Amino acid sequence: MNQTIIIQGMHCEACKSLITMELEEAGLEDKVKTISLQDNNMGELELDDVSEEEVERIKTAINNMGSYSVV
Repeated sequence: MNQTIIIQGMHCEACKSLITMELEEAGLEDKVKTISLQDNNMGELELDDVSEEEVERIKTAINNMGSYSVV
């Protein structure tokens, strides 16, 4: 399934890089279709061919970073 996750706290290219690196460390980078900045310190993570378990792992990894939270 495809899914979009909204992330609060993203405001620059470095934020995108940090989240990408975190997902790489978790072995989930191949599930990311795109990651983009939105208005109001928000970001959008589009996932491709992802299971519910993988979505939960991605959300947990992002939330555990401290500076970001999945909305």
